[in-house]
Amino acid sequence: MGSSVTARCTCGYETEVSTGSGMMGPTPDYFPAHCARCRAVVPADITTWPATCRTCGEEVQFYDAREFQMSPGSREVLDERTLVDPAIRHRLNDGAYLCPKCRAFELKFEVAGRQRD
Repeated sequence: MGSSVTARCTCGYETEVSTGSGMMGPTPDYFPAHCARCRAVVPADITTWPATCRTCGEEVQFYDAREFQMSPGSREVLDERTLVDPAIRHRLNDGAYLCPKCRAFELKFEVAGRQRD
């Protein structure tokens, strides 16, 4: 099932990213990824390798990679398992991640529509 998360940084960068497979599933199955070329958080298909940006075609890295977070948060924000292979699992927590625009570890993910803390 598809949903979306909002990525928001203290520098003012903000975007909403679709996640999951939606009604058409089981593929594609989207999860937030970092596109260095676009300097953006983008949805990328977790069922393909390598995952690429839909805008520029550049290879991307998913935001649950260790280098995108200095210290983890305490609450899970997103837990995405594919319908194709349940062993493929990606997660985000409420900690701060690397912002693609300002490069500070101030980017936070939250379920779209949820109020800020």
